[in-house]
Amino acid sequence: MKYARMLEGRHALVLGGASRIGRAVALLFAEHGAEVTAADEVSGETERIFNEMAGASPDIKLFTLDFTSECIKRIRDSALTEFPRADILVSAADLYKTGETHNFCLKDFRRMLDVNFIRAVRCFQALLPGMLENRRGELILIAPDLTDSALPGTAAAAACAGAMAAFARNVTMDYIRYHVRANTILYPFIPGREPLTGAPEPLDAANAALWYACDLSRFVIGESLSVNGGVSYFEEAPSS
Repeated sequence: MKYARMLEGRHALVLGGASRIGRAVALLFAEHGAEVTAADEVSGETERIFNEMAGASPDIKLFTLDFTSECIKRIRDSALTEFPRADILVSAADLYKTGETHNFCLKDFRRMLDVNFIRAVRCFQALLPGMLENRRGELILIAPDLTDSALPGTAAAAACAGAMAAFARNVTMDYIRYHVRANTILYPFIPGREPLTGAPEPLDAANAALWYACDLSRFVIGESLSVNGGVSYFEEAPSS
């Protein structure tokens, strides 16, 4: 393996490509030889970030979506032309809200699930036929590190994270015989906790995504990797 070009010949679609982590993933994957498409919702902020990315890495394809049912249908119907031979799908959206459950708006919860999880599932469905035919594929979901935590005000975000981790763990069982696997990265999206090694950086999550996407992790399936700088250990440490 060429460690400087670990994704040579691979094709990656990064959802949430205008988020801090999505941008880091797209740039890192391109640096390692992947053909990358970064996709995100249509907005002025997305356009600004995509313009910056185009200057930093002109080879990255930038794709704005409204993620409506019609748009997802277009992805499904033209997956091989819009995203040729895409065999890596990364969900890097970062829309997470906190708050006590009795005050949490159901509309906000539904949008959180939709943006971070449901859209990734629908795009995965669109790309699956090509992955199965080519007998290779990776789904990488980046979720809050709340699947094993119990923190106030995070029930909705934790439910979203749990759904993502459970989906990755179980969908792998459906398709691993075709060498299509799914894994989850657990990252401290929710502020207010100080990891032992300092504040998290988007590149920390991007490096984990690179490891999941390349052959170094080929024997890792359906797992959740905590990339949180030791925050879980900090939380569990006894008080003095």
